[in-house]
Amino acid sequence: MNANEPVAPRTAWMNSLRDEALRMDRPEISKVVHIGWVIASYANSDGTNADPATATIATVAGCSDETVSRAKKVLKALGVLEEQRRPNSNSVYRLVPLEAGCLDWDVHMNLYTDNPQARHKKRVKEQKLAEQMASGAAEPAAGRTPLQNGVRNPSRNGVHDRRPPLPAGSPEAPGPVHGPALAPVPTPSGRTRRTTASSASTQPPLLLAVPGHDEPATDDIRHTLAEHGVPEALRLYGRERVTRELAAGSSVAPYVPPELTVPCGYCEAPPGGACRNSAGLRGTAHEARMDAWAIANADCPDCKATVDKPCTGPDGAPQDGIHRQRAELGAQMRAVAERQPRTETGT
Repeated sequence: MNANEPVAPRTAWMNSLRDEALRMDRPEISKVVHIGWVIASYANSDGTNADPATATIATVAGCSDETVSRAKKVLKALGVLEEQRRPNSNSVYRLVPLEAGCLDWDVHMNLYTDNPQARHKKRVKEQKLAEQMASGAAEPAAGRTPLQNGVRNPSRNGVHDRRPPLPAGSPEAPGPVHGPALAPVPTPSGRTRRTTASSASTQPPLLLAVPGHDEPATDDIRHTLAEHGVPEALRLYGRERVTRELAAGSSVAPYVPPELTVPCGYCEAPPGGACRNSAGLRGTAHEARMDAWAIANADCPDCKATVDKPCTGPDGAPQDGIHRQRAELGAQMRAVAERQPRTETGT
């Protein structure tokens, strides 16, 4: 080509965009230039009447339709491409000659880089950062050492001790521990404990023994049974300890849980006696004992078996165990029986 021969507007436009891609040397700008070249290849020599479909541009450029749309937004924002939309037909493009000087890509490249994928990645990153900050703020102070909480351990010599605090019950711990150490039972997550103005001042919180400390003395349990009754003892010392004390023949309160009034078919414990091993225990009794109590006291809503009659299958033959509805009904009846007020003899 003769150097004095004038360059066609389309060729000059493509050469100018090529120079911009070489100057910026960024992959996203090179992609925009590539899509602009594909559009220019359909234009006349004067840069008009380019009407390729978006799907055609995407196929030639090896990208998606959305990428083509974002690249056209950048070219139109830079003022180097004009688009005229036509109803029920492809748009018509005109290549606008570039003015002297460099294009300001940084001002308009957000039209290309701000895509749904990038926004999704940004949201995921912000969500992870928020979760990390929330987990750090919710870290319980009890899990930290006293020095991390801003409190130093005092020393006998008057010098601050940086060592962690001594565990409870240690020989070097200051002061002996007498009796059972009690701690409040935590409330399940998502639920709140209901309290009333009358019960808040008279009813202490439910307490359980902390593992590693002394078991409550038998005299303490018997004293609570004699002074406050079985419900208070159950709340303070737990069902297992109180039931064990009652089943051992304590004369303080001859109360026996409902399920212990029937013999156990698993460990052969007699009526009124506690189950003798922990295998298969559901609370203080075996599941077979719970089922026996339900058979002796409740009808079966499923097979319509009456009291003292075993549950039957679809063929009418007796079956092992009981139906789930009968077991649930028996559990409800035992709970009601335990809540009923008892006489001074404990019955």
